[in-house]
Amino acid sequence: MVHAVLALRMLAPLSVSDFLPEMINLAGLAEQAPVAYTMQQSSSYDRASISASDPKTWFANGDAGKFLREENVSGRRERVMADLKGPGVVMRVWSANPAGRVRFYFDGSDRPLINEKLPDLLGGKVPGLGSPFAYTASRGWNLYFPIPYEKGLKITVDDSDNNESKFLYYHVNYRTYPAGTAIETYHPSRLPSALMQQIAAKLDKPEAQAPAKSQTAKQTMILEPGASKPILDESGTGAVYELKFYAYDQDQPGSPFGDPSRLHNKLRGLVLQATFDGRSSIDVPLADFFSAAGGAKAYQTLPLQVDSDGTMTCRFVMPFKQRGVMNLVNLGQAAVTLDTSVTVGNYKFTDRTMHFMAHFRPETGHSRPMRDIDFVHFKGAGRLVGASMHIANQDPAWWGEGDEKIYVDGEAFPSTFGTGTEDYFGYAWCDPNPFMRPYHAQPRCDGPGNFGHTNVNRFHVLDSIPFRTSLQFDIELWHWAETNCSFDRVAYWYAAPGAGLSGNVKQSDLVLLETTPPKPIEGAIEGETLKIVAHKGGEIEQQGGFWSLSSGKQLWWKNMPAGSELVLTLPVDKAGTFEVVGSFCRNRDYGRHKIFLNGKDLGEFDFWADGLKWEKQSLGTFPLSAGSAELRIVALTPRSGALPGNMFGLDYLLLVPK
Repeated sequence: MVHAVLALRMLAPLSVSDFLPEMINLAGLAEQAPVAYTMQQSSSYDRASISASDPKTWFANGDAGKFLREENVSGRRERVMADLKGPGVVMRVWSANPAGRVRFYFDGSDRPLINEKLPDLLGGKVPGLGSPFAYTASRGWNLYFPIPYEKGLKITVDDSDNNESKFLYYHVNYRTYPAGTAIETYHPSRLPSALMQQIAAKLDKPEAQAPAKSQTAKQTMILEPGASKPILDESGTGAVYELKFYAYDQDQPGSPFGDPSRLHNKLRGLVLQATFDGRSSIDVPLADFFSAAGGAKAYQTLPLQVDSDGTMTCRFVMPFKQRGVMNLVNLGQAAVTLDTSVTVGNYKFTDRTMHFMAHFRPETGHSRPMRDIDFVHFKGAGRLVGASMHIANQDPAWWGEGDEKIYVDGEAFPSTFGTGTEDYFGYAWCDPNPFMRPYHAQPRCDGPGNFGHTNVNRFHVLDSIPFRTSLQFDIELWHWAETNCSFDRVAYWYAAPGAGLSGNVKQSDLVLLETTPPKPIEGAIEGETLKIVAHKGGEIEQQGGFWSLSSGKQLWWKNMPAGSELVLTLPVDKAGTFEVVGSFCRNRDYGRHKIFLNGKDLGEFDFWADGLKWEKQSLGTFPLSAGSAELRIVALTPRSGALPGNMFGLDYLLLVPK
């Protein structure tokens, strides 16, 4: 052991320049690291979660503002997000609500080398650390960049920004190397700008990493129901460097959702199967493999991509020593015509080389009781490199409060314990807006809110998770609503030669859950569709995610000081006398407001309530001319004891003839 440590010390120190190329090195994922390390996460997960044996606390959801401790530094409160020991590297930092100033104290120093506003660091505003290293993605704030340290690293956030960091959601993903590993501590003055530019360019425009003498085999095939056709059968040593699939079939959107001829059902029925060196390694529906279950939407990440014409591309590197075999099996009920393309090239297979693995875990059922569901439970050595989920949600309420839990090598408690499903996938606040970034994407979210079909993925490239004896990757099924839903998962990992996958995808696994959107209230004039004539103060959004909303959305005005105004145009189809009835949101953070109709003061309205609800309320009866009327809302001071926000929410208005 002493000789091993001495050998580590004699190596040239690993620096930012050594770690940066890993950001684009997909082939490197197929190799066990030359110097073993562990990958862990420090996060703000609810500390009430102690043991799976107590379901009341295991699914605790108070995942904000949980720090290791607080420290007083020169009269300033600093909250400790991470206190990391030994040589290591921070690879990812994420937050849903960055606030305050973040400080990185390296190697026991009391002077931080990184001292920035947390929103600036995670939002790409620190010079040299802009996109694609730091950015926002559907309200999630992300930093993917290697920050190495020789002896240790403490990360804190202070109480500036009106002490908003008190409620911080955060993740810090980091490697820890064996004692004695030579690592050069990060310093902002030594960032390799030219190398960073090269890495950034390749992240923005990813390409397959095939060697010069690789060969691409293309074919066009018609797969009848029940048929299986090979797309690869290669003997000798090599690797698959790129896979491409294109279905010629056009969708027929007027047909019923469950019609087998619909393109989403055809792609769901195609199963990609692979064996490398006689080992079952891939068994996944093609649609789920590419985060396209329920219907493909265009996106681009480093490993996977779907083009606007429907072409699906995989750039994961898949080595084999003796033989590689891939087949497409049609378990659907309709024939599929498609092009396939497989690029194979040379590969130096060593005792550190691993096989690519991908497995499908379907689940359709009720959202209660809350429970842990698995991405993968695997015995052996390897490296976790990604995950994809397809959700079919029968309710627009949020389906993803569940935390990821990753156990490595038989851990009794997960060394990665998250704060919410969307947080794991790198966005935040159940945001339904699609996004795509090099390592993660939400290609699809039907809406309203989080209703319908959603696809999300995340790829662990810089932050891959190695394991020596076992991997258990679970996620909580934690839905706001009690409803039926599908949670279909795909895990991507590499495994040392040994046992293969067990079990095969069944035809019954491939039936997609049909979702029916909420209907509007008859005669409703939707609040979110009203034309905004004037707006002073606060923020305006279309808010969804609640089944009780007409058409699934409301006009949401929030965070406005007293005196703020919002002026809306109310369409009036024909002249007459009407009772104006509104459906308004009420909750603990809703405020007091004055409402005017065509300049007439209708009085003060207090929308506070001890819990979320929408209630209809008459504003009075008025003669209205054909064309439009003006609705003006003026924010007042909220009642004493109301939560911050002073919000106003209008679901819809009704004009009831009198």
